[in-house]
Amino acid sequence: MTLHIDQKLFTREDYHRMVKAGVLAEDEKVELISGNIITMSPIGIKHLATVNRFTWIFKKMLSDDYILSIQNPVCINDYSEPEPDIAVLNYKKNFYDNKKPTPTDIPLIIEVSDTTLEKDQELKMPLYAKAGIAESWVVDLNNSKIFVFTDPSLKGYLTKRLYFPGDQIEVSSIPDLTIPVTDIFGL
Repeated sequence: MTLHIDQKLFTREDYHRMVKAGVLAEDEKVELISGNIITMSPIGIKHLATVNRFTWIFKKMLSDDYILSIQNPVCINDYSEPEPDIAVLNYKKNFYDNKKPTPTDIPLIIEVSDTTLEKDQELKMPLYAKAGIAESWVVDLNNSKIFVFTDPSLKGYLTKRLYFPGDQIEVSSIPDLTIPVTDIFGL
């Protein structure tokens, strides 16, 4: 027998009202995923260094057609506003000063995982796939490997590739961009 429990799912509007009312602090480390307010893990030193490496790599390799957004919220749907570690956004002259980026603005999302691998793979990757984000990565810091997900569908990403130090990742969602995995892990 399967027990069905009704639950209240929060919308992005509810979520922002909670911040405005002081129920959630503006700097509280939470994100809205599929109507649930999820606590974010503290950022460790390996995580911080990896995000910094990505920033450095993308600063050198991305054309002016893109904006690099680090640990900022994106609007996936009415019930989800995650804060991916890295979101590569299509360039907009106003730098998204009138609205947060939505899936059509995001060719690539990257989650860096040391303590959040299961959450990133089981919660965030299906969410990003259903939203139609062309490419998403999960960087597994503990095992020095990168999962690259492409071909989004309502059932999840149809293609999953695994990369290790020594490999090169050809970013399918951004033309002419190849990144050495060794550079990401600082090896």
